Amino acid sequence: MAVTLVRQQADLCVSVGILMEAGEIFEPIYSLARSAFEFGARAFWLLEPDTTLRERCARGQLMELTSLHHLKDAARYRPDQAAAAGDIASLKTSWKALTESVRGMFADLDLAESGKWSVEGVRYESWTDVAGRWLERSGASVDGRWLYKHLSVRAHPQGLITTPGLGVGAEGQTIRSRYDGPPHAPGGLLMVRGTTGLCRRRHGTSMAVGTGSTGASANAAPTW
Repeated sequence: MAVTLVRQQADLCVSVGILMEAGEIFEPIYSLARSAFEFGARAFWLLEPDTTLRERCARGQLMELTSLHHLKDAARYRPDQAAAAGDIASLKTSWKALTESVRGMFADLDLAESGKWSVEGVRYESWTDVAGRWLERSGASVDGRWLYKHLSVRAHPQGLITTPGLGVGAEGQTIRSRYDGPPHAPGGLLMVRGTTGLCRRRHGTSMAVGTGSTGASANAAPTW
Protein backbone atom coordinates (compact mmCIF):
# COMPACT_ATOMS: atom_id res chain seq x y z
CA MET A 1 0.00 0.00 0.00
CA ALA A 2 2.78 2.44 0.90
CA VAL A 3 4.53 1.74 -2.43
CA THR A 4 1.31 2.61 -4.28
CA LEU A 5 0.98 5.85 -2.31
CA VAL A 6 4.54 6.87 -3.11
CA ARG A 7 4.04 6.07 -6.80
CA GLN A 8 0.94 8.27 -6.85
CA GLN A 9 2.84 10.98 -4.99
CA ALA A 10 5.59 10.87 -7.62
CA ASP A 11 3.01 11.39 -10.38
CA LEU A 12 1.69 14.46 -8.57
CA CYS A 13 5.22 15.85 -8.14
CA VAL A 14 5.80 15.45 -11.88
CA SER A 15 2.59 17.43 -12.47
CA VAL A 16 3.91 20.18 -10.20
CA GLY A 17 7.11 20.24 -12.24
CA ILE A 18 5.17 20.59 -15.50
CA LEU A 19 3.24 23.57 -14.12
CA MET A 20 6.43 25.23 -12.90
CA GLU A 21 8.11 24.76 -16.28
CA ALA A 22 5.05 26.35 -17.90
CA GLY A 23 5.13 29.31 -15.50
CA GLU A 24 1.79 28.37 -13.94
CA ILE A 25 3.03 28.79 -10.38
CA PHE A 26 -0.01 30.18 -8.60
CA GLU A 27 -3.42 28.67 -7.85
CA PRO A 28 -3.29 25.24 -9.59
CA ILE A 29 -0.01 24.31 -7.98
CA TYR A 30 -1.29 24.41 -4.42
CA SER A 31 -3.86 21.66 -4.91
CA LEU A 32 -1.24 19.42 -6.49
CA ALA A 33 1.33 20.19 -3.79
CA ARG A 34 -1.20 19.46 -1.06
CA SER A 35 -2.19 16.16 -2.68
CA ALA A 36 1.47 15.14 -3.09
CA PHE A 37 2.07 16.03 0.54
CA GLU A 38 -0.91 13.93 1.67
CA PHE A 39 0.15 10.85 -0.27
CA GLY A 40 3.67 11.11 1.15
CA ALA A 41 2.46 11.75 4.69
CA ARG A 42 0.12 8.75 4.66
CA ALA A 43 2.89 6.51 3.27
CA PHE A 44 5.12 7.70 6.12
CA TRP A 45 2.33 6.95 8.59
CA LEU A 46 1.95 3.40 7.29
CA LEU A 47 5.65 2.61 7.67
CA GLU A 48 6.63 4.98 10.47
CA PRO A 49 10.01 3.73 11.76
CA ASP A 50 9.07 3.82 15.46
CA THR A 51 6.03 1.53 15.07
CA THR A 52 5.80 -2.26 15.32
CA LEU A 53 4.81 -4.51 12.44
CA ARG A 54 1.43 -5.15 14.09
CA GLU A 55 0.79 -1.41 14.41
CA ARG A 56 1.62 -0.94 10.73
CA CYS A 57 -0.81 -3.70 9.80
CA ALA A 58 -3.49 -2.07 11.97
CA ARG A 59 -2.90 1.24 10.20
CA GLY A 60 -3.25 -0.44 6.82
CA GLN A 61 -6.59 -1.94 7.84
CA LEU A 62 -7.78 1.45 9.12
CA MET A 63 -6.98 2.93 5.70
CA GLU A 64 -9.02 0.22 3.99
CA LEU A 65 -11.96 0.73 6.35
CA THR A 66 -11.89 4.49 5.91
CA SER A 67 -11.72 4.22 2.11
CA LEU A 68 -14.64 1.79 1.97
CA HIS A 69 -16.66 4.01 4.31
CA HIS A 70 -16.23 6.99 1.96
CA LEU A 71 -17.11 4.87 -1.09
CA LYS A 72 -20.35 3.84 0.64
CA ASP A 73 -21.14 7.45 1.43
CA ALA A 74 -20.49 8.58 -2.16
CA ALA A 75 -22.66 5.83 -3.64
CA ARG A 76 -25.78 7.32 -2.04
CA TYR A 77 -25.64 10.29 -4.39
CA ARG A 78 -25.46 8.50 -7.75
CA PRO A 79 -28.06 10.03 -10.12
CA ASP A 80 -29.21 6.60 -11.25
CA GLN A 81 -31.10 5.34 -8.20
CA ALA A 82 -31.16 1.73 -9.36
CA ALA A 83 -27.38 1.80 -9.86
CA ALA A 84 -26.97 3.54 -6.50
CA ALA A 85 -28.98 0.84 -4.74
CA GLY A 86 -26.85 -1.84 -6.37
CA ASP A 87 -23.64 -0.10 -5.39
CA ILE A 88 -24.79 0.41 -1.80
CA ALA A 89 -25.82 -3.22 -1.43
CA SER A 90 -22.49 -4.42 -2.83
CA LEU A 91 -20.49 -2.05 -0.61
CA LYS A 92 -22.45 -3.08 2.48
CA THR A 93 -21.54 -6.69 1.76
CA SER A 94 -17.90 -5.67 1.35
CA TRP A 95 -18.06 -3.65 4.60
CA LYS A 96 -19.39 -6.65 6.52
CA ALA A 97 -16.70 -8.92 5.10
CA LEU A 98 -13.91 -6.42 5.79
CA THR A 99 -14.94 -5.67 9.38
CA GLU A 100 -15.29 -9.39 10.13
CA SER A 101 -11.84 -9.99 8.67
CA VAL A 102 -10.29 -7.22 10.78
CA ARG A 103 -11.99 -8.50 13.92
CA GLY A 104 -10.59 -11.95 13.16
CA MET A 105 -7.04 -10.59 12.94
CA PHE A 106 -7.09 -8.13 15.83
CA ALA A 107 -8.36 -8.23 19.39
CA ASP A 108 -10.29 -4.98 19.16
CA LEU A 109 -11.92 -2.88 16.43
CA ASP A 110 -13.61 0.33 17.59
CA LEU A 111 -15.86 2.05 15.03
CA ALA A 112 -18.22 3.62 17.55
CA GLU A 113 -17.30 7.26 17.03
CA SER A 114 -16.72 8.80 13.60
CA GLY A 115 -13.25 10.28 13.27
CA LYS A 116 -11.91 8.23 16.18
CA TRP A 117 -11.76 4.73 14.76
CA SER A 118 -9.08 2.44 16.12
CA VAL A 119 -7.69 -1.09 15.83
CA GLU A 120 -6.20 -2.39 19.08
CA GLY A 121 -5.81 1.21 20.23
CA VAL A 122 -4.13 2.33 16.99
CA ARG A 123 -6.03 5.38 15.72
CA TYR A 124 -6.61 6.65 12.21
CA GLU A 125 -4.69 9.88 12.80
CA SER A 126 -5.36 13.28 11.32
CA TRP A 127 -3.37 14.63 8.41
CA THR A 128 -2.13 17.45 10.62
CA ASP A 129 -0.69 15.16 13.31
CA VAL A 130 1.01 12.92 10.75
CA ALA A 131 2.42 15.93 8.87
CA GLY A 132 3.99 17.22 12.06
CA ARG A 133 5.82 13.97 12.75
CA TRP A 134 6.83 13.46 9.11
CA LEU A 135 8.64 16.78 8.85
CA GLU A 136 10.15 16.44 12.30
CA ARG A 137 11.54 13.04 11.31
CA SER A 138 12.87 14.41 8.03
CA GLY A 139 14.83 17.17 9.76
CA ALA A 140 12.89 19.97 8.07
CA SER A 141 13.22 23.45 9.52
CA VAL A 142 9.45 24.09 9.66
CA ASP A 143 6.57 22.52 11.54
CA GLY A 144 4.70 20.11 9.27
CA ARG A 145 1.42 21.03 10.91
CA TRP A 146 1.82 24.65 9.80
CA LEU A 147 2.79 23.60 6.28
CA TYR A 148 -0.15 21.24 5.87
CA LYS A 149 -2.66 23.72 7.26
CA HIS A 150 -1.38 26.46 4.95
CA LEU A 151 -1.42 24.20 1.88
CA SER A 152 -4.98 23.21 2.80
CA VAL A 153 -6.08 26.84 2.96
CA ARG A 154 -4.56 27.60 -0.44
CA ALA A 155 -5.97 24.44 -2.07
CA HIS A 156 -9.60 25.35 -1.33
CA PRO A 157 -11.82 28.24 -2.46
CA GLN A 158 -11.22 31.09 -0.04
CA GLY A 159 -11.85 34.77 0.42
CA LEU A 160 -9.68 37.50 -1.07
CA ILE A 161 -7.52 37.61 2.07
CA THR A 162 -5.73 34.43 0.97
CA THR A 163 -4.76 35.94 -2.41
CA PRO A 164 -1.05 36.88 -2.54
CA GLY A 165 -0.70 40.67 -2.49
CA LEU A 166 -3.99 41.36 -0.70
CA GLY A 167 -4.60 42.05 2.97
CA VAL A 168 -6.97 43.64 5.47
CA GLY A 169 -6.85 47.38 6.14
CA ALA A 170 -7.33 49.20 9.42
CA GLU A 171 -11.06 49.55 8.76
CA GLY A 172 -11.54 45.94 7.67
CA GLN A 173 -11.43 46.66 3.95
CA THR A 174 -9.48 44.57 1.44
CA ILE A 175 -6.26 46.34 0.45
CA ARG A 176 -3.17 45.64 -1.56
CA SER A 177 -0.31 44.76 0.74
CA ARG A 178 2.98 46.62 0.30
CA TYR A 179 6.47 45.16 0.44
CA ASP A 180 9.50 47.44 0.16
CA GLY A 181 12.23 44.86 0.79
CA PRO A 182 14.41 43.05 -1.74
CA PRO A 183 12.78 40.89 -4.43
CA HIS A 184 12.10 37.33 -3.30
CA ALA A 185 10.16 34.26 -4.39
CA PRO A 186 6.49 34.20 -3.33
CA GLY A 187 6.03 32.48 0.01
CA GLY A 188 3.59 29.98 -1.49
CA LEU A 189 6.10 28.98 -4.17
CA LEU A 190 8.73 28.43 -1.49
CA MET A 191 6.31 26.11 0.30
CA VAL A 192 5.72 24.14 -2.89
CA ARG A 193 9.46 23.92 -3.53
CA GLY A 194 10.02 22.75 0.02
CA THR A 195 7.26 20.16 -0.27
CA THR A 196 8.66 18.64 -3.44
CA GLY A 197 12.15 18.72 -1.91
CA LEU A 198 10.85 16.82 1.09
CA CYS A 199 9.22 14.24 -1.18
CA ARG A 200 12.46 13.77 -3.16
CA ARG A 201 14.52 13.37 -0.02
CA ARG A 202 12.24 10.88 1.71
CA HIS A 203 11.69 8.71 -1.35
CA GLY A 204 15.14 8.60 -2.88
CA THR A 205 14.94 10.50 -6.16
CA SER A 206 17.36 13.25 -7.08
CA MET A 207 15.26 14.90 -9.77
CA ALA A 208 14.99 18.64 -9.13
CA VAL A 209 11.30 19.12 -9.82
CA GLY A 210 10.50 21.93 -12.18
CA THR A 211 14.09 22.68 -13.19
CA GLY A 212 14.88 19.90 -15.63
CA SER A 213 18.01 19.19 -13.58
CA THR A 214 19.10 15.96 -11.91
CA GLY A 215 21.81 17.57 -9.83
CA ALA A 216 19.94 17.88 -6.53
CA SER A 217 20.97 15.50 -3.79
CA ALA A 218 18.31 13.06 -2.61
CA ASN A 219 19.72 13.34 0.90
CA ALA A 220 19.82 17.11 1.14
CA ALA A 221 17.61 18.64 3.81
CA PRO A 222 14.51 20.33 2.37
CA THR A 223 14.73 24.12 2.19
CA TRP A 224 11.81 26.48 2.76
